[in-house]
Amino acid sequence: MYNLVSIGDITIDLYFKGEELTSKGDRFELAAGGKYYTDFFYQCLGGSGANIAIHGALHGLQTAVVAKVGEHAFKNVIIQGLVKKTVSTEFLYFDRNHMSISVILLRKDGTRTVIKHSDPKKHIEINPPSIDRIQRSQIVFMGNLPDISIDERTSLLDKINTDANIVALNFGSKDCTKGIKYLRPLIDHADILFLNRYEFSELVSENPHKVNLKKNHWNRLKSKKLTLVVTDGAEGSYAYDQNTVFYQPPSKSAHIVDTTGAGDAFTSTFLIKYSESRDVQRAMESASIYAASILSKIGAN
Repeated sequence: MYNLVSIGDITIDLYFKGEELTSKGDRFELAAGGKYYTDFFYQCLGGSGANIAIHGALHGLQTAVVAKVGEHAFKNVIIQGLVKKTVSTEFLYFDRNHMSISVILLRKDGTRTVIKHSDPKKHIEINPPSIDRIQRSQIVFMGNLPDISIDERTSLLDKINTDANIVALNFGSKDCTKGIKYLRPLIDHADILFLNRYEFSELVSENPHKVNLKKNHWNRLKSKKLTLVVTDGAEGSYAYDQNTVFYQPPSKSAHIVDTTGAGDAFTSTFLIKYSESRDVQRAMESASIYAASILSKIGAN
């Protein structure tokens, strides 16, 4: 039995860093038609599906990932990368033409610009024996999968959600802009919903710079068993249940090199600690400390 199964995407992340990648303010300044040479290059796995499972494995859990992988030159890189991190590849499914890749331009302060291409994932391919094995896992995380219909995602959650496991979700911008009513069938299956400030603001149609995260937003989702977790980068994180607003200040990192994947690191650790204790504040504290620890190295996991 797995402790944690992550349903999401796997990308190849290609990092570039160098003096020629000039920037001004919060933007890179690169000329059209220019050619730029970098001083540093790094390749690793990324994507929420891979990141959540890998961080779980780094915490000592038995983990697996459900994701589509293309039949291309990176296929073996992905499989070998997961195996090296002790993540099961049992639930991977393959498509000749699928590609998911990110180019990440890093600045000295660890902030980055991501250029991503991901072919649409129209369906999640899981056979009945695999659904049974996923159902028996302690934690099931479903990441951002906007190309897959609400009906298909809901049907899958119907099959794997039990009283004995924790089901957690994340929605990206494409889903959040469609609103709570559109996402209601998924929200009602979730024990925990993870969003960042911008995703939450899109979900509730508010200005992200004006939304007040200090007040309790649980009633806006109106799902009895749900805990809502909203991360706010350097400002910390918030969680809401029916009666309480939880706040966790950000943990300090000695030296920020790369912010990629910090949210997934937070999510994975929160789920693990919450599954052990059912203590939201304790889970937030552990998640914040762990997320800060990965900022000092390049790579999402």
